[in-house]
Amino acid sequence: TSLSRQKPTESWSAYDYYLRGRALTDAFKEYEAEAHFSKAVEIDPGFGLAHAWRTIAIISQSWYSEDKTLRRLAEDSANAALAIDGNDAMAHWAAALAHGYQYRPERSMFHFERAMQLNPLEVNIRADYADRLVNDGRVEDSYKVISAVLAEDPFAPVWIYMIHGKILYHLGRY
Repeated sequence: TSLSRQKPTESWSAYDYYLRGRALTDAFKEYEAEAHFSKAVEIDPGFGLAHAWRTIAIISQSWYSEDKTLRRLAEDSANAALAIDGNDAMAHWAAALAHGYQYRPERSMFHFERAMQLNPLEVNIRADYADRLVNDGRVEDSYKVISAVLAEDPFAPVWIYMIHGKILYHLGRY
């Protein structure tokens, strides 16, 4: 990819909406966050990172809804992020989650592995990868991954501790 494609966006407004969306996502306010990411991609349709995070916000909304169109919308957003930059770790993370929630574990794992190759230190990617592993019944492997994440980032986002708790539950370590 050219260096110009690696820039998040030329639009300060789009970037501001993206940052507001990130803050809202971290605060478990996915419905509000998705509106900000949508505005960011409306302003700059080539802003791949905003497409990727929009995917995350949409998927988070789908946990609390029976609306199956949310999962398809998340997949469309992830595909947009990948089309903009197929070598972006966050785009592959978004695709991994979108495929996981569409019940395509093999495609999900492919994108997780690619995301971790592109950015092996990103805790968000690795924590969701640990969640994918536990969902696939690979509980011991998931525990190793989540333990490494928490050892490397003592101030990890709260949701990562939730995944850690889920893994501990599956291991019978109450």
